[in-house]
Amino acid sequence: MAKPESICIVTTFLPPHLGGVERYVQQFSIQLTRQGVKVVVVALNTENLSDITIENGVQIYRLPSFGLLGGRFPIPKLNRKFLKMFKEISLLNFDLFIINMRFYLNSLTGIWLAKKQKKPVILLEHVSGHMSLGIKPVDFLGNIYEHVITWYLKKYVTQFFGVSQRCCEWLKHFGIEPAGVIYNGIDSKYQPKEYEDIRSKFKLHPESVLITYAGRLLKEKGLIELVSVFKKLSAKYGNIYLFIAGSGNIEYELKRIVQDSHDKIFILGEIENGAVMNLLKNTDIAVNPSNYPEGLPTIILEAGLKGCSLITTNKGGAAEVITDEKYGILINSGDETAFYNALEKMVVNRDYRISSAENLHRLVIEKFSWTGITDDFIRKTEKWIKN
Repeated sequence: MAKPESICIVTTFLPPHLGGVERYVQQFSIQLTRQGVKVVVVALNTENLSDITIENGVQIYRLPSFGLLGGRFPIPKLNRKFLKMFKEISLLNFDLFIINMRFYLNSLTGIWLAKKQKKPVILLEHVSGHMSLGIKPVDFLGNIYEHVITWYLKKYVTQFFGVSQRCCEWLKHFGIEPAGVIYNGIDSKYQPKEYEDIRSKFKLHPESVLITYAGRLLKEKGLIELVSVFKKLSAKYGNIYLFIAGSGNIEYELKRIVQDSHDKIFILGEIENGAVMNLLKNTDIAVNPSNYPEGLPTIILEAGLKGCSLITTNKGGAAEVITDEKYGILINSGDETAFYNALEKMVVNRDYRISSAENLHRLVIEKFSWTGITDDFIRKTEKWIKN
């Protein structure tokens, strides 16, 4: 057995595109590089960036692509440039390939590269249910497609892992017995640049309670319910404010809905990760109201890192972090009454808010640091690496 010297990580989206998988791949590859592993990431060029770059010591190839479903489902563009870049990547020598997300067609690029080099392939599962656009005929066809592509991938993938136990359970839906969990994580030593204090910037009272959502602005992320709950609560408590950071296809709808509450709800749009971390640093209560088939939401870990108290739905691996109410409050997705009660409890009970935030912070540092996660990954994959 031997530690991998070089790894090719295949994904679909990368930052600056916003999303949990993007952050996972970015941070995972950076940490592996810090541990002496040469990492090459192969993604699709969804943001019209340079084809080949080096970022934080990681070489990145962005393959030509075009988008379907409003850009949510990009597809490799199999043109001359793609073939040239594919050939260039295939000439590099890797010990191991890692594919992220079965659902996207760029997963096949990873399979083709691994077959060409005759090297083992690990697939990381990042979701815990079928993807949905909320349109039944489209979702039905999407589910069939997902089963077909998974059937193909199963023939070539050496082993499957999930980013949470819930993801591992979901893999069993496809007749896959996963090898274990490679959790989502956080960089506990990350220090963003200094930003202006949020309360000063928005002229808020020092004792006001700040509530934050940071992530993609999609209907299935529960943002309409969040705004509804907040409006009801802010009518009762005048010292609370809601900040929403991110971009997505319901941004304009959200702005329309909150027009009558513009002095209490601030929609910041898409902001850089350092600004998100600064926002969380100034936040009292982080919320994750998602109805999405999550893996392990990054906002849960980032909130813990920055000392926020947390309310989250039980989607994905949330219950693997919030195992007890001493770490935060776990609610059923779509239950607005439970959401309202949880948020009111956090707003009113300052002592509980502080103690749960402190407990969550300790847990995240101890269990979800990228250093420990990548160490665990290397141990689990050594058996597939040839001496």
